[in-house]
Amino acid sequence: MRRWIHWLLIAALALLLTVRLVGFGARMLQTLRFPYQYDPTEGIVLSEVRLLASGENIYAPFTPERFVSGPYPPVYYAALALPMKLFGPSFTWGRLAALAAALAISALLWLIVARRAGRWWALLPASLWLASTPLLVWGNRLKPDLWAVAFALAALTVFDADRRRLFWTALLCALAGYSKQSALAAPLAIMLTLLLQQPRAAWRFAGWMLVLVAVPFALLDLLTRHGFYIHMIDFHALPWSAQRWLGLLADMAAFHWALALASLALVPLVLRRSHPDLLWGLYVPLAALGTFSGGTFGGFHNHTLEFLAAICLGTGLLLAWTLQSDQQYARTALLALLLVQLALWWRTPDWLRWELGNLPTPERRTRMDNLARLVADQPQPVWSSNIGLLVTTGQPLRYNDPLIMAQSAMLGWWDERAFVDTIRQQRYGLILWRGDLDQTGRPNDLSPAMFDAIQQFYAIKYRDLEFVYAPRP
Repeated sequence: MRRWIHWLLIAALALLLTVRLVGFGARMLQTLRFPYQYDPTEGIVLSEVRLLASGENIYAPFTPERFVSGPYPPVYYAALALPMKLFGPSFTWGRLAALAAALAISALLWLIVARRAGRWWALLPASLWLASTPLLVWGNRLKPDLWAVAFALAALTVFDADRRRLFWTALLCALAGYSKQSALAAPLAIMLTLLLQQPRAAWRFAGWMLVLVAVPFALLDLLTRHGFYIHMIDFHALPWSAQRWLGLLADMAAFHWALALASLALVPLVLRRSHPDLLWGLYVPLAALGTFSGGTFGGFHNHTLEFLAAICLGTGLLLAWTLQSDQQYARTALLALLLVQLALWWRTPDWLRWELGNLPTPERRTRMDNLARLVADQPQPVWSSNIGLLVTTGQPLRYNDPLIMAQSAMLGWWDERAFVDTIRQQRYGLILWRGDLDQTGRPNDLSPAMFDAIQQFYAIKYRDLEFVYAPRP
């Protein structure tokens, strides 16, 4: 009887995962073809890829006449520079790059678990990752988050396979950090594992990390006239909130409660100095702590994607433990929990409701095409909260991140007077904003001076997906 229950659970899981994976594939195809941004960061990153491809320094120190935020290290930007040169500004290549990273993460999860549980069982964590609801949103966003997670897991995979490959492990960790600077969980887990089990090797790893991270950082800082340090360190000193951070982490953990519980159960099983899987007992909680960057002003759930990958991995490793120790009841219980988890994933979480509903309908495509033609035909420069629209229509951009511009100006970090004077002198032929500023009041991506200048010198010409403001007579 127990065997029948076991196989029935496996069949049900396989069916639900297949349906979810088909849905994931359909969503990726649907969203890849949309030629406009889905969220503001996509447009900002695309603008910086365009600048880099044209030979401009995206890490130049901020000046009153120019604000290019350049918040990420160069690996993802550099990877997209060649397609930008060959094909012009397009969201497609960056989204394909993110999707490739999502698939690579799935393959790495499979590889790690296959060494312990066999190749068929390893399909479970690999599929859980791609089937998870957040991947419907972040699986092909033009953002570097998934590249950082993929490089981090690749480093862990190489280290797990052969601890003598410290140079390659360190190189992959460095690539993770140079994709997104908050990718700290993997190198910390590796360093702690070595300190506890192979202290001499720990210092070799630390040496390689120092060379592969510090030397490129020093060179980049020198080449950018100290701008790289400003963009990577000073720029991220925006207000940080523990409540915001813990809220994002709690959202991800609560929605994936079975994966989180399985990973929590795994940690004490392997968190012993001599245990061969100590690495994973350290990595899972460090991945949770690594979501701290989401507490920075403007942080969102993309900061928790490495944690999501870690708990998919933790679930697979707990499954492997039930197989190795012949814990049949525990394995059946785990499969039952995962079945409930999958069934609950059809519920849309409140914290992703807008993103999941943000689909490229034919009507939206048509209206965005009309706005794009309007912007492209405008003889004067245009500024907008939709930076991606400006990039794809070839508009010149000296200011590319409204949210951080406004916050930096209000904190006294950046002199906004030149930008505000541009508005006051009506040198923008149009300003496109996502709403009616007369009705909504000042948003957090406009400083008081910016907001007052737009209200005083511009008026709504017409309302659409973006509100079009023209200079007042």
